[in-house]
Amino acid sequence: MRIFIEHSGHQLLNHGDTSMLQAAILRLKKIWPEAVIHVLTSAEDRLTAFCPGSHAIHPETRIAWINISRSGIFPKSLLQKFSSSFCQRVECVEKYFCTKKPKLYASIVALRLKLRNKPIMVKNGYKYIDSIINSDLVIATGGGYLTDVFKGYACRVLDTIQLAIDHGKPTALLGQGIGPVSDRLLEQKMCRTLPNVDLISLREQRKGLPILLQQGVKRSRIIVTGDDAIEFAYQVQTSTLGDRLGLNFRMASYADVDNTIKDSVIKLLRTFAEKHATKIVPIPISFHNQGEDLRAIEEITGCARQVGRKGVDFDTPQKIISWISQCRLVVTGSYHAGVFALSQGIPVIGLAISIYYKDKFFGLADQFGDGCQTLLLDQPDWNEILSLVLEKFWSQAPVLKPKLLAAAKRQIESGQAAYQSLRELVGR
Repeated sequence: MRIFIEHSGHQLLNHGDTSMLQAAILRLKKIWPEAVIHVLTSAEDRLTAFCPGSHAIHPETRIAWINISRSGIFPKSLLQKFSSSFCQRVECVEKYFCTKKPKLYASIVALRLKLRNKPIMVKNGYKYIDSIINSDLVIATGGGYLTDVFKGYACRVLDTIQLAIDHGKPTALLGQGIGPVSDRLLEQKMCRTLPNVDLISLREQRKGLPILLQQGVKRSRIIVTGDDAIEFAYQVQTSTLGDRLGLNFRMASYADVDNTIKDSVIKLLRTFAEKHATKIVPIPISFHNQGEDLRAIEEITGCARQVGRKGVDFDTPQKIISWISQCRLVVTGSYHAGVFALSQGIPVIGLAISIYYKDKFFGLADQFGDGCQTLLLDQPDWNEILSLVLEKFWSQAPVLKPKLLAAAKRQIESGQAAYQSLRELVGR
């Protein structure tokens, strides 16, 4: 059994993305213990640490294959001398060889380019296409990348899935958060590819489900499961309530949070913490070089030494999840900080301005119900609302805990069922 995995975050620097990949591989290994799993990643060392036994395929191999497939057997300058109908027939022939005889196609392209002193990385391209062709299952694990915000990445993922479909491979998109989508090219790619995917599991149904149905995906191929990483956090839940206020603040461009709002949140949370004699603890999720979580959290909490610029203290998703267990309440601008908390029965306030994060947090609240509230930071009275919800969730935490855990358990069961259906899919 050979499985090829595309996923969110090739650098493995986001613990939310990494936890979903880990969860997917563990579930796949339960079904196929001897499976050989190839993962598209540029961080082989981190893959070995997070997902032992998996094999890294560098994303550059996909770029090499894309260059090969687009180069064509015949030079474009030569084809321009012929009629459009003739060129279309040539393109059909090239597409046939590219799909059905990829190695032969690549060899011809490489020879042509070599004769023109334009060498191409054929070996890298071979590695990528071989991984697809020799796989029994091609999947994309969880993430929120099928959206305008990451349209370039989304298109590349869809290209991989489409390539697998063209070669007759069973395909699945698992734990997906979809939208918003308005970019025309991305819509076209999604409409072309997604209806032909064998199974799509969603981490929320509020926005993702209508988008898929609108793009022609059959309802029978869609399962709403919740986030794949819920199971990890649920397993480390504690019977006692925490006494800390957890905080994540996402300052990435796609969050649309400015310094004025950030400073206002800082002031309000510090006042609340002093009133309840508690400490604010950082919950960094992303460790990208831009410091999109660490910079803001360090400024708010004043615990730069504790967090560490390179995330030394929180170098695995499991450490972050365990760290969250000491919290009574979590305020977060990051989706997965919310997932990790809610799955342990800890109430969450999600901070959102951009449509991207509004959809994420409203979808998360829809999955967990009471104990998860989205705070819109672009409404005029957001600070008053935040103060009220902080007090409400802080006092109601004991009552909310069993409700949140029950919601987490339901989603875990749905996710496990979705993965089990992959066995039947591959069998067919």
